[in-house]
Amino acid sequence: MELMNKNEAAKYLRISVGGVNRRLANGELVPVRIGGLVFFRRETLDQFIKSCERKGRRQARQRMKNVDA
Repeated sequence: MELMNKNEAAKYLRISVGGVNRRLANGELVPVRIGGLVFFRRETLDQFIKSCERKGRRQARQRMKNVDA
């Protein structure tokens, strides 16, 4: 199990640390807390990426339906 801190997670997700903090605050990212420090499992970040892909596909299909209408 690989753990990443916020900076490493931000680089992995290609977003800012502020973006990690926003997603942490709204519950989109689930951390591992060890002694007051915040880490993220690589597997959790991969699941987050997949969920974004699914959302993106749904939104794209919806946009296409709106164009066809």
